[in-house]
Amino acid sequence: MRQAAGAPRRSAPCAVTLPPAASLRAGCVTAMPTQWGCSHGHECIPDVWRCDGESDCTDGSDEAGCQPAPCQSHEYTCGLRACLNASLVCDGQQDCADGSDEGGNCSVPCQRSCTHLCYPSPQGPRCWCDPGYRLAEDGLSCVDIDECMERGEGACSQTCLNAPGSYSCGCLPGYLLEPDGRVCKLTGKPCDGPEPMLLVAVQSEVLSYGLRSGREEVLLATDKDRVVFSLDYDLVERKVFWMDLATESIRWQDLDSGKKGTLVKGGF
Repeated sequence: MRQAAGAPRRSAPCAVTLPPAASLRAGCVTAMPTQWGCSHGHECIPDVWRCDGESDCTDGSDEAGCQPAPCQSHEYTCGLRACLNASLVCDGQQDCADGSDEGGNCSVPCQRSCTHLCYPSPQGPRCWCDPGYRLAEDGLSCVDIDECMERGEGACSQTCLNAPGSYSCGCLPGYLLEPDGRVCKLTGKPCDGPEPMLLVAVQSEVLSYGLRSGREEVLLATDKDRVVFSLDYDLVERKVFWMDLATESIRWQDLDSGKKGTLVKGGF
């Protein structure tokens, strides 16, 4: 079942962390496996927003090349493949762009034994189902849609429970369900593991920012005339890498020992 429309969704800068650290390239953190990077490379959106019929990237690239989703059983398919709520069909006003929701056999009364509701249409009376149900092969009865099964990982980020005409998402211990009712996030309690950190390059310094505590810390500082550019992080060895334009080299520093070194020297 499609969720009711709420507050406008927004794409986020690709500064999304991989706990406890992340990989940044050209000012944008590499998208996580559950995210999709917009074509211009500066925004990330949840992967389930890709091809959902709503443009979330500012450049609309998340809907480019997508096939239109079939209309649900409580919707009428306009001639241009757009979906219209069945209650707006044959109401005397053209709601489809091509006007295909009016005229024809709209005046024929509904006399079918529909399980849920019957609505008139230009093709004659039709049965339709409440959201979360699908019209059965007999064209009269409605069967529940198992969103958890059909959508798979796209339904919920952790646990999914199907219900008649609907479904609900749940979270594992230590996680809290976001307002969107689908995504789970850490509650921020100390027992939930290491605090996710965001690495930020500001001029000649690299700062760490605790996403739970909000604590800032200077991890490394270069000469003031050498700007830290194109930051990256090795999760296993806990090393920070950055590009030094002044010397045309790629430098690194161990966050545990503070040891520094040069990975690539000159020539790029």
